[in-house]
Amino acid sequence: MSKVPYIDDKGFGLYESRAIGRYIALKYAGQGTQGLIPSHTDVEATAIFERAASLEYAQFDAHASKIVRAAMGLPVDEEAVKYAIDQLSAKLDAYKTILSKQAYLAGEVSTVIHSAHTDSDCSHLLNADSNSC
Repeated sequence: MSKVPYIDDKGFGLYESRAIGRYIALKYAGQGTQGLIPSHTDVEATAIFERAASLEYAQFDAHASKIVRAAMGLPVDEEAVKYAIDQLSAKLDAYKTILSKQAYLAGEVSTVIHSAHTDSDCSHLLNADSNSC
C-alpha cells in the first residue's frame, strides 16, 4: 500500500511532497528556508526554477520511479522498466550538460527541486556499461 506525504500546519492540511516542500519554503522563509525557492521578484530565477521543477516531474521522476519500484522488488512491467532505464539514461546525459554550466538544475543554489531529485535518486541503480539496473 502506498503512503502519501501529508502535513497539517495549524489546521491547514496539504499532501504531495513537492507541494509540501514549496509550502514550507514559502511559509517559513525567514526561518532557515531562504533560497529553497527563488524570490518571485527575481523573474529569471523563478523561470529557471520552474523549468527545473518541470524537468524533475515530467522527465526524471516519470522514469526514475519505475526503476526504483523494480529495485525495491515491487511488481513492475519489465518492458516499462527497460524503457524507463533507456529514457532516464538519456535524461541523465542531458542533466550532465546542464550541470556542466551551473551548480544545480535550478541555478547556482540548491532548491527544493534538488531535494525532489534526491528523493528518487536511482542513478546508482543504472549500470553504465549495460544500461540496466
